[in-house]
Amino acid sequence: MLNFTVTLPCSSTGGNKIPYLVSVKMKSRMGISKVYGLGLLLFIVGLIVPVNDAGAVSDNLVGVWYFPYKKAYIEISKSPSSHYTGRIIGVTDKSYIPYLNQVVMDGVQYQKGNWEGTFVHPIQRTRFDLSMNISKSGQIEALIYKGHRLIGRTFDMQRRELPGDVYVINR
Repeated sequence: MLNFTVTLPCSSTGGNKIPYLVSVKMKSRMGISKVYGLGLLLFIVGLIVPVNDAGAVSDNLVGVWYFPYKKAYIEISKSPSSHYTGRIIGVTDKSYIPYLNQVVMDGVQYQKGNWEGTFVHPIQRTRFDLSMNISKSGQIEALIYKGHRLIGRTFDMQRRELPGDVYVINR
């Protein structure tokens, strides 16, 4: 009986490597070389197989983001059901105070390198489709559209700490 351990990445654990115990019962010495060859093959496959790190990447969205178009700060958080929600937590314009704590992003999910969900206009409460990604510069590029992506508008958001000179919700 020959026992050895093979460690392979597992996509359901965010790419963490899981050890697998392999036990082989052999009848001849020729079988030993085949088992070592199989072990070597499993090791090489473990190095080549791409690791699914969607859990770690998708959480890059969580945090406070500045939306310069409306001079608002949006906090994006993750629910236990793995959906993301964005709510207005700070504004620089006093006329936007009534919209503090309103949800403006709802049901956002990470799919194939993008976050897809719903944008809710804070004043009109109209719902739009939303597609977001994080650019190489670290900004969110949000496409807000109704029905078809070609008929939409793109906005940028920057990750920022909430400054002291904004109107905020009472937490």
